[in-house]
Amino acid sequence: MQNLFSEFKPSTAADWKNQVLKDLKGEPLENLIWHNENGIEVKPFYTSEDLKQAYEPAFTHADWEICVKGKSNDAKEINAQFLMQLNAGATSISLNCSGLDLDVALNDIQLNYIHSTFLLNEANANSLKTYLEKKYPGKDLPFSLFPESLSSSKDLENWMKVMDVFKDFKNCKSASADALDFHNQNCFAYYELAIILSQLTEYLEALSSKKEIPSSAFVVKTGVNSDYFIQIAKLRAIRRLWAVLKADYKIQN
Repeated sequence: MQNLFSEFKPSTAADWKNQVLKDLKGEPLENLIWHNENGIEVKPFYTSEDLKQAYEPAFTHADWEICVKGKSNDAKEINAQFLMQLNAGATSISLNCSGLDLDVALNDIQLNYIHSTFLLNEANANSLKTYLEKKYPGKDLPFSLFPESLSSSKDLENWMKVMDVFKDFKNCKSASADALDFHNQNCFAYYELAIILSQLTEYLEALSSKKEIPSSAFVVKTGVNSDYFIQIAKLRAIRRLWAVLKADYKIQN
């Protein structure tokens, strides 16, 4: 089995091109090149010769979380849903805190063993902080925070106050860029990138003015669809562009 492919010699890009031209029977190769909705030129074939730089994996870890999102306005229903899914293998929860009794919604859920994501605003930030401090005193819980709305400078100003509320939580990620709604509305991948980078830049500018840039408190939310290669490219681009921002703002994380 180890020598299964040894009898097949490797093909170069020139070999592929010659075969394609032969199959096209006089049609130009350019007829097979098309542009997708993101403006990327897609060729009919690719080989290792197309790699212009060293390969970089999209991710270097395998510790994925399986997250369940609360889909009700009723705290008891959310709690039942969370407990059922966590017992079935989920390892993370996502909860919109608005209008909920957290003691009921999070009853019997041990946040110190899972990662949590909370959607909140300035009005309910203190109630979440009070709950976490009461239930988990002295414990560094891993959780992320996303604002209910971040569409104006006023929203960002209010969110900076929320970040101040949770600044003593070491494993809290509160500088959060959220492009999920845009993704779900079928916007182009490059537009998602622009939204994410603009949100992160707004955070960095605001934090720089206060001289409070955290070392590792940034989180990005986006979605993926079945156009796998474009989505992989998008995730890689987020990582690379974030590295550019980190270098500009001298962030170590």
